[in-house]
Parts: sequence; C-alpha cells; structure tokens
Amino acid sequence: GLNMEFAIVYTTILIFLVIITLYFSSKSLKRKDLTSKLIFGATVLTAISTISYIVSYLTKSYLIVDIFSNIYFGTISLILPIFLIITNIFTKIQNKYYRYITAIAFSLYGFSEFIMFMINIPTNFVIDFVTNPPLSNGEYIPPFFSYSMKPLYIVHLIYSYITIALVFIELAIRLAKTPYGYKRQYFVVIFTLILVIASNAIFLFIPSNELMARFDISLPGYYFITLMIYYSIYYYPEKGMINKFNKFILDNVKEGFVLFD
Repeated sequence: GLNMEFAIVYTTILIFLVIITLYFSSKSLKRKDLTSKLIFGATVLTAISTISYIVSYLTKSYLIVDIFSNIYFGTISLILPIFLIITNIFTKIQNKYYRYITAIAFSLYGFSEFIMFMINIPTNFVIDFVTNPPLSNGEYIPPFFSYSMKPLYIVHLIYSYITIALVFIELAIRLAKTPYGYKRQYFVVIFTLILVIASNAIFLFIPSNELMARFDISLPGYYFITLMIYYSIYYYPEKGMINKFNKFILDNVKEGFVLFD
C-alpha cells in the first residue's frame, strides 16, 4: 500500500541522511574547536533520535513504541539548546550576559525534559500512545500508533518552538547586519530553518487521516540544518568567500594589480 511504500522510502532517506551528516560532522572534529564538538554532539543525538523514531513507527509492540518514542522526544530536548549555542557562536554577535544565561537555562531545562521523558516510559504522564485503526480492508500498516498528548507534552512543544524562535531571531539579526557580499553563509541556514518550520507546521496541522500526518516530515530538515551550518562555518569562509572576492573585486578591477598570498 501507499503507506508502506512511503515508510520504506522515508526510512531509506533518513538512514542516508544519518550517514552523510555523521561523516561531515566527524570531519569537522579534526579542527578541534568548540563548534565542531557541538556539531558532532548534535549530529550523534539527532542520529539516535532518528533511529528511535524509525523503530517506533515500524513496530507493532506498544512497549517498544513507548521506549523508543520517549528516547526520540528526549534527545530532541537535548539537541535544541545545542543548536542554540551553535547559533550564538556562528552568528558572532557581541557576547552579552543574557546570551550566557539563556544558553545555560535552556540547557538545564532540556536536560530536565530528557529525564522527564525517560520517566515517562513506565508512567506515560507526558504522552501516551494509542493504536491506529486498520484500513477499510482490515490491514494494519505503519505507523501503528498515534500520540495521545498531555499537558506536559504541550509544554515540550512550547519549549521547542521558543528555542527555534531564538535561533531564528539570532540568525535574522546577523543577516540584517551583515554586508551584502557576506550574507550567504547566514542566509542558507535561515532559509533551511524556515523550510523545517513550515514542514513541521504541515505535520502538526494536516488532518490525522492524511498520509503525511502520520510521519514527521520535518525530521530530515534537522540534518539539512546541520549540513548548512557545517557548510557555512567551515566551507564557505574558506572557499565560498574566495569566489565572492574574485567575482565582486578581482574580476571587475580595470587597473593592473599584483596579488600576494
């Protein structure tokens, strides 16, 4: 059926993105700076979250869904403050006291949510899972369970969107303050973030009986954000800016010149 075919294609795409992103983030570790370590840590957590999500929508066991769905949500709670810290470093906006306080507060809260989701496995006080009904022909197809959200899960969603909003604001401020020739390294990240937010909104608000409502179609976007951050921090300043320099300056200078490296 269409759901099964979509599940297979979707799973294949996610596994491919896990491998590619882990490869590039491991390459960044060679630079031995804080940003590379944060990118690698976020990528590993995203990989764990993704594998947990895949297992949760392919299994028919309530217990396995309960365990792996909570790991999925818990690791997201850890990933979000890491992305916020990476963004603070990436945007290079003058460090201010409230940025340190925000990073610490969101990190502590994210860790507390991770603990909360681990406790939720035997208790289900944050989110529970209900069996999806079969199709008209009696066939059960993935995902086999839906979420039954409780108030604390709504708090988790609010925390997630506030964190994403802060990341978006940081990027928007930096984009607005950056000269035209240097905007691209921030624009590619903010554009990818907009696509992720839009796809997540589709996932949350389309009718539950639609095929796309059963799968978190925004999940691949987290990998694209990581890849764009990697590109913008490590590739673009070294190679992309050279091309910009050639295009805007060297190729348009009428006088003769000598360039020393």
